[in-house]
Amino acid sequence: MNNCFANLTGREEKRRRAAALQNAGAFVIAPVLREAFWTAPALRRFGIVILALLFAGNLFAADVAAIFSAANKLYARGNFSDAAAAYGKILQTGAQSPALLFNDANAEFKSGHLGKAIAAYRRAAQLSPRDDEIRANLAFVRNQVQGATVRESRWQNWFSTLTLNEGAALTAVLFWLTLALLIARQLRPCWLPS
Repeated sequence: MNNCFANLTGREEKRRRAAALQNAGAFVIAPVLREAFWTAPALRRFGIVILALLFAGNLFAADVAAIFSAANKLYARGNFSDAAAAYGKILQTGAQSPALLFNDANAEFKSGHLGKAIAAYRRAAQLSPRDDEIRANLAFVRNQVQGATVRESRWQNWFSTLTLNEGAALTAVLFWLTLALLIARQLRPCWLPS
């Protein structure tokens, strides 16, 4: 068989072998795609990569949605530790949402893992600080913990009710107000205390 391919160029040889393998019933799409990718112009390769990434992202989202649905079914059946493991698997991928963290916290609480439940409720509260259900469940689980607990101050409670955007806006306003007062102090020295 080597003799029949000896006088062909490399590319023709690959195509001929691919055709022979395909006629024999072998699956050769990957080598053909690889060759098409590397022989394409740079702009076309870039487009192929972008399309592949978008397709992979859709597959990832579909996979996460399927695991989330399966975890919800496990929770509904009363398999709380398995549901918590499934939610944890989703969280390991980097996906986060208040609903996912809330469900994970509920499953951890029902499994008897109070610390993990509190941590998940706190992360859910950071993403959705005004959700009354999250705050109520967090307070309930904290009351279940035996021993000394640290209570947050009024300022910490107030700041925890702000969303990330509200906190950033408040910080920006305070920064510019401080800057304006410093500029005014430099321009009007008579305002300085004597």
